[in-house]
Amino acid sequence: MIKYKLQDDIIIESIDDKFILLNLNTGKFLEMNQTGYRIFKSIEMQLSYDEIVKKFLKVYSVDTETAKQDIDNFIQQLKEKSIIY
Repeated sequence: MIKYKLQDDIIIESIDDKFILLNLNTGKFLEMNQTGYRIFKSIEMQLSYDEIVKKFLKVYSVDTETAKQDIDNFIQQLKEKSIIY
């Protein structure tokens, strides 16, 4: 069961309909939309990868493969910005 964890000193700000994640230690940030925010909050709640996929499928009208691709792409961005590990 894959679970991701947030790095220390991560803050989130909401600006209009966008969300900004900032790693205070590295200064790296990521702007995300509502979909990214939902994935981020699932990680913050310590849901497993499979649980995140199931939750995503309940909200969005996509097939499992598309959901996994979208989630994987976003998780990769979070890792590149040192938001999660």
